[in-house]
Amino acid sequence: MSVDFGLIAWHEDGRWDAAQILTTRDIGAVMDSLKAQQTNGGAIALIAIEDEFVIIARSLGGSMQMMISDVTYAIDYEVAADLVEVFQMLHTQLIMK
Repeated sequence: MSVDFGLIAWHEDGRWDAAQILTTRDIGAVMDSLKAQQTNGGAIALIAIEDEFVIIARSLGGSMQMMISDVTYAIDYEVAADLVEVFQMLHTQLIMK
């Protein structure tokens, strides 16, 4: 049986700290966890969903960067579909500027 795994890491005071992400299938909660780490070095989240795909997200200041290893999983996994929706919202915001 495959399981999800999530890790958040942040750089502060010249050293890296890390913690497990327990809500790997809630993109909003992952984004909130990243934003909560307001450090000079930013924060990064690495999430593996089962043995299928990986989500990587980085927060630095007011900027959020995200990627998914295989976007076709948005068909079968709600968390991947939610991430695609975030991508679409961000894209729309960029066009509106």
